[in-house]
Amino acid sequence: CESSYCRVLHWVVPQKVAGTYRVTQGQVTLKQEFQMLTGSIARDGAVQPLTGRVRGTEIELAAGDKKYLGRLSGGKLTLREG
Repeated sequence: CESSYCRVLHWVVPQKVAGTYRVTQGQVTLKQEFQMLTGSIARDGAVQPLTGRVRGTEIELAAGDKKYLGRLSGGKLTLREG
């Protein structure tokens, strides 16, 4: 650097996660626009809207008062309550 400080930028490319997945919590459908996620989770005959984001391979979702953390690997989505 030629000045008294340097600026470092850290870019995280979001994984493509849009689609429909069967998870232990029900059926999750995700739509993706860059890192932002919307969609729904269907379980026990009820459908609840989801919102969230993806950072690299890590997924954070919220449905009502429940929060989920997850990851997509090999085409399989895994979620846990977080």
